[in-house]
Amino acid sequence: MGIFVRGIESKLVDRMGLLRQASRVISNNIANVNVPSYTAKRLDFPSILKGEQMKLELRRTHPGHIASRPVNIRQGASLRDTGRPVELDEEVVRMTENSMEYQTMVELLRNRFDLFSKIISERVD
Repeated sequence: MGIFVRGIESKLVDRMGLLRQASRVISNNIANVNVPSYTAKRLDFPSILKGEQMKLELRRTHPGHIASRPVNIRQGASLRDTGRPVELDEEVVRMTENSMEYQTMVELLRNRFDLFSKIISERVD
């Protein structure tokens, strides 16, 4: 997304990334619905949020301040096993909710870029 993704736009893009991950997990659950030993998986949002909090960098406002380094969560830390078999109806509902939220994020992001475009074009005219 480059230089235009700042503030709210970056949060929308981050949320879209999480929704894509959730969609892959749900799709995998649906694909394995008939596997007897397979148990449903979920994204562990508390773990993801904790990792995001740890990635915050503090701004140095004085040369004497110690520089902070972002800490990333482990790749597999965000996935948890429910220990329950996959319920197809539940997964379809999750997929529908996930898709609707993703479409909402796309629309919000599109509106932001439309606003930027309008601001830029009015300055040029």
